[in-house]
Amino acid sequence: MPEKILVIDNSTFFVTCRIPGGEPQDVKWFLAGDNQRLLADQTCQSVILDAAWIARQAEGKWLGCRYILDGIQYEKMLCFLSGDLMTLLKRNSFDRLDVCDIYGNAKDVYTKKE
Repeated sequence: MPEKILVIDNSTFFVTCRIPGGEPQDVKWFLAGDNQRLLADQTCQSVILDAAWIARQAEGKWLGCRYILDGIQYEKMLCFLSGDLMTLLKRNSFDRLDVCDIYGNAKDVYTKKE
């Protein structure tokens, strides 16, 4: 299952989604609600979106991913996107939450209990 990480930095935040494990093939990240508009140049194992981009380009949309791993094709809706941190936290659960200090260094790291 893809992993979701939220990094809260001084005055902004970043959402990272990645496909852990082996070498996924044919990776396509997209925004649902835009006729599954593909994110340009996002064919790699992870994608990082910042708060400003989310607010301008993806407010209220779902980030999805299509990929093949170990010969099995997957399509997942991973994260409801919002430029508002509280809305993002209310609508999603994250595997990891990193809180950074004013210099961008990870100060506190919280992980989801299994």
